[in-house]
Amino acid sequence: MTTYLIRPIQAVDLRQNESDGAILVELNGTIHADVIEADMIAITGEAPSSATLYDVKEAVKNKSDTATNTPATIGITSSTALAANANRIKAEFVNDSDTVIYLKLGSGATLHSGIRLNANGGSYTEENYNGIITAISSGADKNLCVVEVYA
Repeated sequence: MTTYLIRPIQAVDLRQNESDGAILVELNGTIHADVIEADMIAITGEAPSSATLYDVKEAVKNKSDTATNTPATIGITSSTALAANANRIKAEFVNDSDTVIYLKLGSGATLHSGIRLNANGGSYTEENYNGIITAISSGADKNLCVVEVYA
C-alpha cells in the first residue's frame, strides 16, 4: 500500500479518533489520514481523486531497511556520485574532504554550479530525484560519503 504525503491547499476538517486519540481526516468518504507534521498529512490508500484540492508532495513507497553506504572519489572532472535508481527513497551526501564539492542532479557536474557541499562536512539530502547524480571538485581524489535508502 502506498502512503501519500500531502499539504492541503484548502481547509480540511480534522477530527480526533475516540479510540486512540489520533487526529484523522476522511477524504472521498473512505481515506483516513494521520497528521504527521504541522502542515502535512499522511494518507494511506488511493490518491485523492481531486488533485486540485491537494498538493501531492511525495509518494513514499514503503519504509525500507535497505541502504548502501558508498564512498565516492571526486576529482576535477565530472563523475558519478550516485547512479540512477528508480527505487530510491532518499540519498545523503557528506563532503569528507578539504575542498568544496559540487553536485548536479543529472549528468555533467560543473564547478560553481548546482548544489555546493562545503569542505569538511557539508551535506545534502535528496528525497525527490531518482536519476543520476554527478559531482566535481577543484581538487583531485576528494572523498564524498554517499548513503542511499531504497525499496
